[in-house]
Amino acid sequence: MNNKTELYRKINAIRPDIVERLISLWGSKEFGDYVGRLFRIAVETKAPLRADLEAAIAGLVEEHRREFPQFDASTEVKEQTGLEQNPNFQAINGRFPHIARRIRTTWGSRGFGEYLNDLFNDTRSGTRQGFPPGILMALFKIQCDHDQEFPQFASIIRDIWSVGGERP
Repeated sequence: MNNKTELYRKINAIRPDIVERLISLWGSKEFGDYVGRLFRIAVETKAPLRADLEAAIAGLVEEHRREFPQFDASTEVKEQTGLEQNPNFQAINGRFPHIARRIRTTWGSRGFGEYLNDLFNDTRSGTRQGFPPGILMALFKIQCDHDQEFPQFASIIRDIWSVGGERP
């Protein structure tokens, strides 16, 4: 496992523009919010983060969760549900580890549903190949698990024309 300094160095080598902000937010609830925004922006702008950058950020998130569990609402639930033991998560991780990293990072937050929604919809102008049926089913099931455990973040569809509705 990389230590914090090594992870910061890796991130700095790829995206020096975000390291100072990550360092300044270390030890606060806003750290997780900022990381979530980084991932959302990458999806919204269709400019995915490099796998090594994503892995380094995910490593920092895990370090932050270990060091400051009071700022991680999903820690207790993760321990209870055993995300790593979830067979659907294991299937996704076995075939698409970069997606599993994002699931781990966003689990227990609104960013989880946003990320999965972006996976389910083609945001690459028709160039996305799609998922094998077993993985697609695992993604749907893990979304159901998340919605059940975190109903405050579950999206609800009020009618067929609106997809962005959220629970009040």
